[in-house]
Amino acid sequence: MKKNLLLSLLAIISFSIMGGAVSSCTEEQRIEVTDIQIDKNSVDIVRGSTMQLTATITPENATDYLIEWESSNPEVATVTQGGLVEGIAIGNTSVSAKVNGKVSVCRVNVIGKPAESITVTPSEISIKKEETYTLQAEISPADADQKEITWSTADSSIAIVSQSGEVTAVNVGNVSIYATCGNATDECLVTVEGITVESISLTPEIADVLVGENIKLSATILPENADYGQIYWSSSDESIATVDGNGTVTGITVGTATITAKIGDVSGSAEITVETPQANVGDFYYSDGTWSTELNPDKEVIAMIFYVGQHPNDASDYTSTGIGKSRCNGYAMALTNATDGYYYWGPEDGSDLGCYPIDENGNIVDNYTNFRDSDWSGYKYTQIIIDAAEKNGGLAPEPASAYPAMYYTLAYEDTCPSPASSSGWFMPAISQTWTLIENKALLEKAGAELPEDWYYSSSEDSWALDMVLSINMSTMTCRSNWKESQVNLIRPILAF
Repeated sequence: MKKNLLLSLLAIISFSIMGGAVSSCTEEQRIEVTDIQIDKNSVDIVRGSTMQLTATITPENATDYLIEWESSNPEVATVTQGGLVEGIAIGNTSVSAKVNGKVSVCRVNVIGKPAESITVTPSEISIKKEETYTLQAEISPADADQKEITWSTADSSIAIVSQSGEVTAVNVGNVSIYATCGNATDECLVTVEGITVESISLTPEIADVLVGENIKLSATILPENADYGQIYWSSSDESIATVDGNGTVTGITVGTATITAKIGDVSGSAEITVETPQANVGDFYYSDGTWSTELNPDKEVIAMIFYVGQHPNDASDYTSTGIGKSRCNGYAMALTNATDGYYYWGPEDGSDLGCYPIDENGNIVDNYTNFRDSDWSGYKYTQIIIDAAEKNGGLAPEPASAYPAMYYTLAYEDTCPSPASSSGWFMPAISQTWTLIENKALLEKAGAELPEDWYYSSSEDSWALDMVLSINMSTMTCRSNWKESQVNLIRPILAF
């Protein structure tokens, strides 16, 4: 009995000892997390893209833990429980990793989706100078947040571009127009073409020129802003008339030639008739409008020819006169003065009538120091003075506002009628006055003379436009007179 109890007790003790040993061998030892750290403190992420964050725990052999990921603003960026961050909308948020009360935070900045490429259409254009063309630009991807396009030109002297993509052609040439969005760029090659000449017209279209004399043709190019280089001038028959590169035609021999101005395939022409000078300086000019070198006793001499052909500095147009064409064949001086008296030229009101030469650029030409040759437009000035007098009631012997000197010039028609084929009598311009005085000896052939005195011209002084010019026949000098001076005589002339 005692032996059995002892065996039972030993068995119990043995079981207890062995059971305790099993328990100590199977129970796990727990290691707590002391710290957690996300691998990035802050990140920039493009909207719509993802980025993997990694959290590291300390100690590395920590056991029994679970990391919890969280975004402070899921509308800006979300995060999975695996640490994968996705940008949702532009803005800022924080992503945290938590474990057992330990936290690590990464600041997340969601930025706009950039333009990956930009395409300009069309890629090439050709436009004429001064024209416009609007280019289009498309950004890819379509949902890019970067949408602002900057337009620029490689050479603004050829073409410019607005920030709406409108290209304006400036000058002929080639230039690239760029569209830029962020780091994306594309271009369009622009070719600017010149404005084409559409027509050329010559003025005058029909003209006469004497052998050895010149006439200047002017070319009108349309459109006015056309681009062209040299105008090529040519004559259909250079044995009759030649033309230089400026459109100046020279009569060579009698006949008709066509003068052509050409630019590319466009041309304009004028018909030039070359005539033999039928008059000579010193010829007798008769009442019937004819002339001769030797005196014809059966005709009435009314003037002596002192210049043949229309002087280049005569801006008068004789189309409306008896001459019937724009240019005259010469000038003849009357045998006597218009009157023996001295009369006012016109009123001294401080104004000018425009009785002075103007060059092709619209500038007044000096007719005072160059009085011998610069101003031959007496017929033109006569018409201007007549028009001015009409505003004051017309020409009359007085007062000064009625332009008495011109009144007596035209009244010479009553004493000595001019031929219907002529211009009629008019007051000579300063160069015409000087030239007729220089040739006063011609009057002796007709038994006439030119009394020594000062002689009026129809020219206003280019240096003082409220004054007029006159010539002293003795000294052949020019002076400037007040318009209301009464110190000059008048010798009429006519054109034929």
